[in-house]
Amino acid sequence: MVDGKAIDPLVSSEPEVEVDTETGAAIERALRAADQGRVVSAEEVRKLIPQWISKLFTPNRH
Repeated sequence: MVDGKAIDPLVSSEPEVEVDTETGAAIERALRAADQGRVVSAEEVRKLIPQWISKLFTPNRH
């Protein structure tokens, strides 16, 4: 049975989370990038993850 209460998608019942300045700045940059359309699909990210892991765990050979 459906509850008659409307759910506001802009109101969260989750507790607030404090983030440090650096994390907050990174979130703001990501939101600006998304607003500018600079995003990739989840499918594309899945394809990129192996490359990122490879770069993280491959020693630099200079």
